[in-house]
Amino acid sequence: MKRIKRCILGFLLIMLTTQFLLSTVVSAPAPKQPIYTDSVAVLMYHHVHETDRSSGTIKTSLFRAQLSYLKQRGYHFISLEEFRQYINGGKVPPNAVLVTFDDGYESFYWNAFPILQELHVPAVNFYVTRRMFYSGGLHVPPMKRDQIKNMLNTVPRIDIQFHTHNMHKKVNGRAVLAYRLPLPHGRMESRGMYRKRVLDDTLICRKQLKSLQVRPVDSFAYPYGKYSKDAKSAIYEAGIRYAFTIRPGIMTRHANRMTIPRINAGNPSITPQKLHDYIVRLAKSNSAVK
Repeated sequence: MKRIKRCILGFLLIMLTTQFLLSTVVSAPAPKQPIYTDSVAVLMYHHVHETDRSSGTIKTSLFRAQLSYLKQRGYHFISLEEFRQYINGGKVPPNAVLVTFDDGYESFYWNAFPILQELHVPAVNFYVTRRMFYSGGLHVPPMKRDQIKNMLNTVPRIDIQFHTHNMHKKVNGRAVLAYRLPLPHGRMESRGMYRKRVLDDTLICRKQLKSLQVRPVDSFAYPYGKYSKDAKSAIYEAGIRYAFTIRPGIMTRHANRMTIPRINAGNPSITPQKLHDYIVRLAKSNSAVK
């Protein structure tokens, strides 16, 4: 009997100790002073999945932990519409964060979207519109048209923008959006042909997404983060007013809205604490710290 009591007491002690340790790790007190003000940290993700493995894939547990930790540290998540308003002169809360996803994978709908709803975090997904009509054959399946419509109709602060229609690829190792393409007989695409190709692709994207929503379709993420002066000019001519890169940094109101920096949060090695520390370092280098 005494042995049983000792086992029970030992078990209870272990449980209490574990609970205490978890609480000290998970609970992160919000700082008394803002880390940065009048600027926005834009986070970048790609794929949230339990079994797939890549440098751009994280598990749902890490995704939830990152968002929860940032909330506890005093970060405030804003929507794409609030980001637009900020760029055009509006205000944002201190430590403002915009969550973005690239590629429009179906894992966003099944794995990331429920967590965003649970934590009341807005987000925008940059979708490759040509994939809307794929019935199979891709290693990572894209979101379907009905899934996109369901999200847009269910949660006002979830946005779908675009990531080109048919330019998320490379030719001879170079991103087709950012460079002129080789033509038959050793010729190269002219500057005018190149600009028209980018312009036409962007117009197709806008048309596809406008058929799904009444919200503005004016935001874009450069595939592989690559672009050129001509590509940037062409997508602006097509109606894009906010274009996102993969260059690290904190976005300020007076920075170029066609080359918006982002912070890669979607690598499996990035713990919640590492993500926070990285944002702080970028904010300091941006001279945005209070």
